[in-house]
Amino acid sequence: MSLIRLIAVCVVAIGALTGLHFIATGIYHDGSPNYPLWKLWDWFMAASFVPMILATLNDKMAMQRDFSSEDGPVTRRYLEANVLFYAVVGLAISFFWNWLWGFNPGSEGEWAQEAHVQVWAAFHPVYAPVAIAIGLRLWRKG
Repeated sequence: MSLIRLIAVCVVAIGALTGLHFIATGIYHDGSPNYPLWKLWDWFMAASFVPMILATLNDKMAMQRDFSSEDGPVTRRYLEANVLFYAVVGLAISFFWNWLWGFNPGSEGEWAQEAHVQVWAAFHPVYAPVAIAIGLRLWRKG
């Protein structure tokens, strides 16, 4: 198995397990403000952004090299490359803003703490399919 395919498997697994864990949190969580499994899992998600950003940036740059002018045709491949790139950049910004805040949660008021919890509720359902899509694209390239 090539290195790219191994990375692809890891990215798909992290995306799929994130989605499943997000759903399962409601089943096992005891209602406390601590989420120890998420604190551990966040490290895996943080690491997954490296290949995801590099892969989508590579696809985007390849698409731009293929067009001789700015007014080239908008193809399905062009849209996939651009949408996935900007989606992963937006997710990375959201993830690292929220994750790093978690290391010092007392730095903001109670209303801000609730906002950070809500960001996770919006982040995870988007992250999972984007990570899986990027991982599958990596698999096909590998």
